[in-house]
Amino acid sequence: MPSQPNPHPHARITVWLAALRLRTLPLAGAAMLAAAMLAWQQQVFQAALFIASLSTAVLLQIFSNLANDYGDAAHGADRQRRHGPVRAVAAGLIAPLHMRRALLGCALLCMASGLWLLAISLPALHGWAAQWWLWLLLGTLALLAAWAYTAGHRPYGYVGLGDAAVWLFFGLLAVLGGSVLYGAAITWPAVAAANALGLWCTAVLNINNMRDIPTDLAAGKHTIAARLGLRRAGRYHAVLLGLAAASWGVWLYHSLPPMAAILLASALLLFYRHHDHALRSAPQRPHEYNRQLAQLSLFILLWVGANALAMGSFHAA
Repeated sequence: MPSQPNPHPHARITVWLAALRLRTLPLAGAAMLAAAMLAWQQQVFQAALFIASLSTAVLLQIFSNLANDYGDAAHGADRQRRHGPVRAVAAGLIAPLHMRRALLGCALLCMASGLWLLAISLPALHGWAAQWWLWLLLGTLALLAAWAYTAGHRPYGYVGLGDAAVWLFFGLLAVLGGSVLYGAAITWPAVAAANALGLWCTAVLNINNMRDIPTDLAAGKHTIAARLGLRRAGRYHAVLLGLAAASWGVWLYHSLPPMAAILLASALLLFYRHHDHALRSAPQRPHEYNRQLAQLSLFILLWVGANALAMGSFHAA
């Protein structure tokens, strides 16, 4: 492994941008947009709160990405990566000390943004939702979960618990917790939307883990995909997508006019058909995993955005 990062200023910027893994940021945006959509549905949406929540979620996602880069390098999971994007610390492009400093700075920005979010939200809330300690605890847990996924002495991502964490933090906590900060009530359609988004984000992680099965196993990283093997991991992926579609069906039925629901469901089915076909060819073309990971992430954001626009048009009519 090279001992020194690339000294050229422009190269360093490019390396750091790659380490941020910008293609994953649509997932953070989709979660906050979904929370805002639920708030809009109950007529409690606030633009300033949306900006603060989006800032916090994006910073937390960046922290998670940097921690993943650092943690996998420390445990050797990225040293022989062939099909995924280059990992900066493992490749010697960013020194571990510099990555630790970046992680500390990003964590401080996360906390500052989170406090800004709570300062906007909590004064208007009542009961359990107005308790500072609860939200500070959840924010701390989110930071710890982002760090401990691959970093630390006993990363939970190495024993197959990453999928459950993604479902919980990107789905239930991000979407439902984010909507509660607006003052929205938790309803069954809202739970269905949060569950669906969490399952989709888990599916994105599963694509990443399917791609990395050989190198993960060599490094002792036993993700669910690595435990199942490539073929059964593909079936697991189909189950995640199917359960997400069923949950979105509950949301569409209860939240949108029939025509809008039918159009959105049709768009979903078309994308699923394309996605399934592309993933079937990925074992012969491993770089297709990267393409599908990016496409699914972007589709999730666009899908939530389309639902939000439909919701806004429905309530404006």
